[in-house]
Amino acid sequence: MAGKKTTTRRRGRPSRASTARSDSDREHGHSPTPADLIKDLNSAVEKRSKDKWQKLRTQHRARVKFSEEGLMAMARSFEADILKQQKEDIETLSNLVERRTELEQEIVADIEKLTASYEAAHQQLCDSITRRFIDLRGVPRGL
Repeated sequence: MAGKKTTTRRRGRPSRASTARSDSDREHGHSPTPADLIKDLNSAVEKRSKDKWQKLRTQHRARVKFSEEGLMAMARSFEADILKQQKEDIETLSNLVERRTELEQEIVADIEKLTASYEAAHQQLCDSITRRFIDLRGVPRGL
C-alpha cells in the first residue's frame, strides 16, 4: 500500500458534480464503471424528477393566478350588479315614498271633506230638532 492514497468514503448521496463524468475522463481512457453508470442514471432521473416538479409548480402557479383573476373579475362584475340593483331599489323606494305622501294628502283632504259634511249634517239636524221642539212648544196642551 505504499504509494497508494486511500480515500475517505463519504456517506449519503454524492454531489451532482461527482456523478457526472467529464469529457476529459473519457478522453484519458477512463471507461465508466457500473457504479458510475448507475450514478449517472440516478442523476438523470433526479434531474428529470426535479424538472417535472418545477414544471408542475409553474403550471400550478399559472392556474392559481388564472383562477384568482377570474374570481376577481366575477367579484367586480357582481359588485357592479349589486350597485346597479341598489340604485334601482333606492329609486323604487323613493317612488313608493312619494306615492305614500300623495295618498296621505288625499286621505287628509277626504277627512276634511267628511268633517265638513258631518258638521253641515249635524248643524241641519240640530236646526231641524230645534224647529220641531219650538213647533211642539207652541201647540196648546189641553186640546
